[in-house]
Amino acid sequence: IDTAQQELKEISISKFEDAGLWKSEIPRDAGVASVRKIEGSPLDKEPLADEVELGINEADDYVLGCKVSFYQRAVTSFSILPTKPMAVEGITKTVSVWVIGRNTKHTLKLIIKDHFGQMAEITMGSLNFAGWKKLTVAIPTHIVQKNYHYVNKMGIEILGFKVDCDPAEAYGNYY
Repeated sequence: IDTAQQELKEISISKFEDAGLWKSEIPRDAGVASVRKIEGSPLDKEPLADEVELGINEADDYVLGCKVSFYQRAVTSFSILPTKPMAVEGITKTVSVWVIGRNTKHTLKLIIKDHFGQMAEITMGSLNFAGWKKLTVAIPTHIVQKNYHYVNKMGIEILGFKVDCDPAEAYGNYY
């Protein structure tokens, strides 16, 4: 009921155009991970209504690609992180990201920091699909985004994404 009565806006935090602002991490004994800029984008992706209305024509020709080379089968995970946390001002209801699935049972998680600096991992979904898909997750209400004692700051920070790998499919190269 509260959400329906609020004036919600969809905003774009990053279009993942610059791979130089992103890094990938994986435990040293599990493999090697790297990121790079790749030309292309999902066919179903449409520009945001507010960006079109305001005349914002930011380029959206590339995607952020990640390659992971596993040393062996293992229970592991890898992360894709911005070099600097992405602040989201205001109250965030949902976070969406376009990802490409490779029919693996890996799980994508969103890593955020709340108003008081507490980190949280929110499961966005399984990557067990083929092609592009928009994954959306609601920010749980137990994550503090504002406090009436501190009126100068509200919101969350996106620290990156984490992929928990299924041990049966964590081998070879994964893109």
